[in-house]
Amino acid sequence: MKKNIIIIIIGCIISQLGMAQIGVNTDNPKTLLHIDGRSSAATTNPATGAVSALQASDDLVVTSDGRIGIGTLTPSARVDILSSTPGALRIIDGSERSFRMLVSDNNGVLSWTSAMGTWFASMNGKFPLIYETTYIMKPIKGYSESVISSPTEGAVNVSTGEITVPYKGYYRVTIGGHWGTNRTGANVYVIIPYVYINGAPSANFIAVGAHSNYGLSPTFITVLPFNANDKVMVYNDQRWGTSANVVDQIFFDIEYIE
Repeated sequence: MKKNIIIIIIGCIISQLGMAQIGVNTDNPKTLLHIDGRSSAATTNPATGAVSALQASDDLVVTSDGRIGIGTLTPSARVDILSSTPGALRIIDGSERSFRMLVSDNNGVLSWTSAMGTWFASMNGKFPLIYETTYIMKPIKGYSESVISSPTEGAVNVSTGEITVPYKGYYRVTIGGHWGTNRTGANVYVIIPYVYINGAPSANFIAVGAHSNYGLSPTFITVLPFNANDKVMVYNDQRWGTSANVVDQIFFDIEYIE
């Protein structure tokens, strides 16, 4: 009896080894492993003969050379997905957000990251031409207009003058406008806008005006690293006798780089 059982087991093993292809949900496998999803009558594989592209659209196959095909019986890469509608691949690992790109590190590990220019925020404003008499670091706030690329990522606050960046990385910061002074007469004066991060000074720029009877309209550009949810704003340094003490027009832009 035991001998008969052993013979049967050996026969089954030999039978399985002799099978070139294994089908799941189909008696008509076309690869080493062929699974027919059979999601509808139109996509159900025939019992014999060729499998059409429509019938293969819900199939999964593994070929003898280790390739995986989803929606195709002839994968041309290690993993080949064929779909008639967008959104064939979905990866959720906590780094996914709108407008992000899938990139790899040196080890080929994939993650989502934002591409240059996919996030930006901007504010601009016009203010009365009133020369300040105090020698202070003056925060620029009360902007009149703002725009942001994604309302669900980051924020702009025209009242406080703050732009909140959504994630860690490097950003292009652009500040421009019209500065002036009534302090220096015919002598030169300096324009010194500062970038503040979370209430602390981070970077500053300098431009020189020739005469207090004339305003100057410079544009300053730099690249700065920010952390997620950093609040960024512009201050005007008017602490000196030669510094510009009025800003009647200004724009403030931040754009994600990497």
